[in-house]
Amino acid sequence: LMPEAGSCFCAGDIPGLLFQITNGWAWDKLFSADFIRQCGLYFSGTRTANDGYFVYMALAQAGRIVKIEDHLVCHRFNNAASLANTRNKSWHCGFEMLYDIKKGLEERNLYQQLEKTFLDCALYYLIWSVENMNAVEIKKKIYQCIQEECRQIIPISGLPEERYYHTNEYEQYRYIETHSFDEYLTLLLQRNERTIQSLSKECTRLRKRIQQKIWPFPYSSIEKNSQVVLYGAGRVGQDYYQQIVKSGY
Repeated sequence: LMPEAGSCFCAGDIPGLLFQITNGWAWDKLFSADFIRQCGLYFSGTRTANDGYFVYMALAQAGRIVKIEDHLVCHRFNNAASLANTRNKSWHCGFEMLYDIKKGLEERNLYQQLEKTFLDCALYYLIWSVENMNAVEIKKKIYQCIQEECRQIIPISGLPEERYYHTNEYEQYRYIETHSFDEYLTLLLQRNERTIQSLSKECTRLRKRIQQKIWPFPYSSIEKNSQVVLYGAGRVGQDYYQQIVKSGY
């Protein structure tokens, strides 16, 4: 999706995919201070998702966008206390971000041009929010918010499926619109049961292969009755040792 590194482009060049070329965070991007002041862009005051409006509105209005390959930042992750890992405390912030972006595009007469890329972005974000929230009570709130509030503001189902880049997510969204949360949970449980059964069969198959496996040994390079040292005493190491002893070599 992303134009080649070093090439200069703007929203008018890829209006249908503009918001799909990058994520809505600011830490891996550089912005002209004069451009930001000119456009009056700002981070919202929400606890999370506070940079989405800033980034997507900048993409929509920028006259020149360039991708560079240089690694200029280090991204630290897997911090349990980070905002990204505590979204359950501020689950509605993502909805507010989407509403603000839509409003901002409309105020600048850009919504019609960028409707497809915006709706695609919103669709992916909403399904991601539902699927990746582990707390069931928060997952339910997000699910119900899509059904009762969000669908009235962001007309995702107003476009046909073939207009979307994320067609799988579109099917999931349509399911949310027409099914209760209890039905959704039942579907998740059935899906997980099938996954567990599949993994169980695969584990059994691999276990049998391991039990039957003959580990390679460099017989041609080592004389019979030589002394060797095995490094490692895990399951494979023990198995390897038993195999060598039984061989009588």
